[in-house]
Amino acid sequence: MTNIVTINNITLVGTAHVSKESVKEVQATIDAIQPKYIGIELDKERFETMQNNNKWENTDIVKVIKEKKVAPLLMQIILAAFQKRFAANTESAPGAEFKMAIEKAHEYKAELRLLDRNINITLTRIWRSLTFWQKAKLIVAFLFGNGEQENLDENKLQEIMNEDIIETTFSSLREELPVIHDTLILERNEYMVNNIFDIHTDEKIVVVIGKGHLNGMADLIKQKKNSHRNKELDTIPKKSIGSKVLEYLFPAVIIGLILASFFFGNYTIGMEQLKTWLLWNSSLAALFTLLGRGSLLSVITAFVTAPIGTIHPILNVGMFVALVEAWRKKPTVKDMSDIFNDISHIKTIFKNRFLHIIALFFLSSMGGAIGNIIGGSQLIKNFFF
Repeated sequence: MTNIVTINNITLVGTAHVSKESVKEVQATIDAIQPKYIGIELDKERFETMQNNNKWENTDIVKVIKEKKVAPLLMQIILAAFQKRFAANTESAPGAEFKMAIEKAHEYKAELRLLDRNINITLTRIWRSLTFWQKAKLIVAFLFGNGEQENLDENKLQEIMNEDIIETTFSSLREELPVIHDTLILERNEYMVNNIFDIHTDEKIVVVIGKGHLNGMADLIKQKKNSHRNKELDTIPKKSIGSKVLEYLFPAVIIGLILASFFFGNYTIGMEQLKTWLLWNSSLAALFTLLGRGSLLSVITAFVTAPIGTIHPILNVGMFVALVEAWRKKPTVKDMSDIFNDISHIKTIFKNRFLHIIALFFLSSMGGAIGNIIGGSQLIKNFFF
């Protein structure tokens, strides 16, 4: 059964986002209380997506690439696909309990409050907090770790229904990357409770949230703890000074070593150093693009633009490759409508043009980065030893 916690005038309904029972529980609770306010665990963007099922089909992949929102978009797709997959096993529409709460808000003329933080901010805050290798691990887990199994046994379903759907998606990485849990669960607990307290009323309030948030939010409400930090929690953390220095220091070292080889050595030594770096950087970016089933034009683009991405970090090789692939094979409406099904299988990821572009973005970037590390190490070895 879904958990219900009532604290003074606030009733929290902890739901499983893929359970028919949760929908009934939400309906029964709101019918019994007939609250003045109904709060739900959605932000404006997800609310609009729920109201407009065709929103995904209108996604402009070129705009996403240029605005550097590929990583948050991929995470959103994974989360939505994961939720849809488990909903199919329970024969319940994803987010049906929220739709019920919205319907009841209209029925009782209750004021609907969207309590959650924007999903893009949540996912970007996670992304900014991870190191390069942690990001690589997360990408690999996303692209290749969701598995092929369609049917889940009863125990697994029950386990998932007792947790937050978003946290469940990242559960395999929870111990190694605790920041994911802190950002996804603890920060959002605080954010939603602050929004509840900001209602400033003694009227009855029903709040519909995932079970993973229930106990944490109940504790904060009992403590009457409004941290007034939502403005802070709504910001995208700036890159640390160390991260910024490293971002520009690495290319400076590469260029410096090559120039020093010309200056302290001779033309031949300098050209050998330059070729060594280009061999690793360009070749690995091109190889990873090829392994991602990129077109010949995309492979050439990766080879040519990888050095540019090193010298000018903002112009990432993945951006060039993705833009070329998007120009060459623009995603169709069918690609967009099939996203959530296709991302569950390795073979269909590369057949879906939209997902293929995203995969090439990450794979070419990863290849170029690994090439830089190996090539840079080789330059140092050649210069000093």
